[in-house]
Amino acid sequence: MSSNITYSRRCQDEAPCFIQTLLTKEIPKSNSRLRLPVLDTEEKIIEQNKNIDALTEFIKDCVYEVPGEKILLRDVYEKFINWLDPIERGNWSLRLMAKRIPFLRGKYGQNNDTYIGNIGWEKKEAGKALGLHNGRLR
Repeated sequence: MSSNITYSRRCQDEAPCFIQTLLTKEIPKSNSRLRLPVLDTEEKIIEQNKNIDALTEFIKDCVYEVPGEKILLRDVYEKFINWLDPIERGNWSLRLMAKRIPFLRGKYGQNNDTYIGNIGWEKKEAGKALGLHNGRLR
């Protein structure tokens, strides 16, 4: 029983600081119909980054969206595997990476190799974006 009283007393002591924090917190404008803004705090961003898989992190760090460019899927996989922590390399196969990569991919050229379209290793002048026609990049 005494622990409940102690807890209640601590809550009452903390209440003014809590209310002050609520009153001084700057809330951004909301464009949604619910009028509930999304607060981005440093802690929230850190937690969100913990949930990013290795492929997404690799894309964010090493790949640029370049309309009109293409990279051989095998080359992307090799660079990805070399970029990965050696402990994680066993978790990724070419097939898994190809399945999860969020870019346009298709056959291109005489050898029918699979390429990923509209990406590059460096930022470049944008060309005409490639599209997918009957499984082939054009």
